[in-house]
Amino acid sequence: MAGHLFVVRGDLTRLACDAIVLPCDDRLNITKVWQPLLPPDLVPGDISDWLRLPAEHLVGNVVRLPKRDAKRQVWAVLTTPTDTDASPETVVERIVLGIQSAAEDLDPQDGRHLPLIAMPLVGTGAGGLKHRRGELIEVLLPRLHAVAQGFDIALVLWDARDLAAVQDRRRDKTDWPDLTDPLRDEADALGRLAGNGRLSLFIGAGVSTPVGLPNWWTLLNELATDAGTIVVWDPAADPIKITTPSVKELGDRFHDAVSARGNSTRHGIGHVLVSSSFGPGLTV
Repeated sequence: MAGHLFVVRGDLTRLACDAIVLPCDDRLNITKVWQPLLPPDLVPGDISDWLRLPAEHLVGNVVRLPKRDAKRQVWAVLTTPTDTDASPETVVERIVLGIQSAAEDLDPQDGRHLPLIAMPLVGTGAGGLKHRRGELIEVLLPRLHAVAQGFDIALVLWDARDLAAVQDRRRDKTDWPDLTDPLRDEADALGRLAGNGRLSLFIGAGVSTPVGLPNWWTLLNELATDAGTIVVWDPAADPIKITTPSVKELGDRFHDAVSARGNSTRHGIGHVLVSSSFGPGLTV
């Protein structure tokens, strides 16, 4: 089954996903910006403010790192050669091989239909391609489209300029092959409304379930448990009416009970898609 390439602006270290693929160089040096995703006991690398990845986990050009949390498997790929100049083609082919390694035996979690693999824009920091972003993007996008089979890919960008550069190079026929021309026109119209600040979205609780937050009916059930009330969960019932006894029983504890179930340090792909659609002024 063909997957989809999501392009979003966000914080890769906080994205709820199934796997993350990071770049490193041939000597296993990795920048500290990825420290929240890395094992806590890494030694300093060859470069100032960099860290050295554990060589014992290296297989080919890929390092499978110990998990920092139960949800996300992190991989590091030796994308940047240290003895020769990096090229967009070399960096892209290496990261694609890393993505394929990460996809092996990967199962979707948290209600996702396909596994989600997240990655940054590789090679544009200290990877030698900082001033060749356009070339890299031209090579990267079609390769990511081609490799996304049986899983989705999220290209997560920190800089709003990178987001604009990538979006400018996306092609409707490639990115949205299932959309008819009329539907594509409607999507473009919605995009223009969003860009002009004239679009409001009404989104259900399901967009937040990938980060561990409850959906509507789960929340009501948990509130009833806290209150010790008996509720008949008829799908056709009015949720406000059947929850009113629980709210009354909880009294002053009600807001704390709801608040305790509404916190997360992560954001889901739906959150960053909405944020990116409304421009760089909105962050998550």
